[in-house]
Amino acid sequence: MDKATLLGLLLAFGGVVLGVALEGGHLSAYLSLSSFLIVIIGSLGAMVLAFPMHDVIRFGQCCLVIFRGVKHDWESAVRHMMDIATQARRNGVLSLEPTIKEEKDDFVKSGLRMMVDGADTEVLEHVLDQKVESRHYVGKQNEKMFEVLGGFMPTLGIVGTVTSLIHVLGNLSEPDKLGSGIAAAFTATLYGVGIANLAVLPIAAKMRAIAQEEATFYRMVAAGLVAVQSGDNPLWVEQKMRAFVPAHEAAKTARAAVGKKPGPPPPAKTAAA
Repeated sequence: MDKATLLGLLLAFGGVVLGVALEGGHLSAYLSLSSFLIVIIGSLGAMVLAFPMHDVIRFGQCCLVIFRGVKHDWESAVRHMMDIATQARRNGVLSLEPTIKEEKDDFVKSGLRMMVDGADTEVLEHVLDQKVESRHYVGKQNEKMFEVLGGFMPTLGIVGTVTSLIHVLGNLSEPDKLGSGIAAAFTATLYGVGIANLAVLPIAAKMRAIAQEEATFYRMVAAGLVAVQSGDNPLWVEQKMRAFVPAHEAAKTARAAVGKKPGPPPPAKTAAA
């Protein structure tokens, strides 16, 4: 579970609920199934219409990613590439053939396969760059779906309000119900504006950050693979890759290194002791 997503949603919607309660309002007055269906189902339908099916299929996966979170092990990736560089310098690039079968990351596997098959450095770098851009494009499309969905919601909220007002104004023969009917009509606008700005558009911003982090991570891996292909020293491979590591990840690695650093040896016992 991504703690930031959970905390953000609790603060956003909790703040609104608390504000309503402090004003003396009753939450039941803000509940309307018809308004909810118009805003949510209508906005989802408009979003599906705006994107090709292969993008829409990923929408459910994106929702899971938001709550599950995405974590890249930067330090392990650097260490893994250093091990590959050490093996390649000692035994040659062809010795990486068994490593390809054991590799779990398809991006790294494809880079190693190109090296073993004799691709030169420029070709390898170009292909890896294109693969990174392809991944980043998918991430940007995921972000765009939430942006479009959040853009439609306020409009569908107005549609829901208008349809409710048409129904209310068609029953002017019952003036005692006019006030409550008009108030209920505006719940659709509240849902559209509230859900879009408290959840959907912030999620789009988070998808943008996730896509950017993933692109940076794989650019780092690509730089490592190209360095291995160039025959660089494993220490140079490490430095080239660490140039991509975000500051918070570098600080985490530094803290871990300090924690593992052995302390001073215990003082020697004297004869008197």
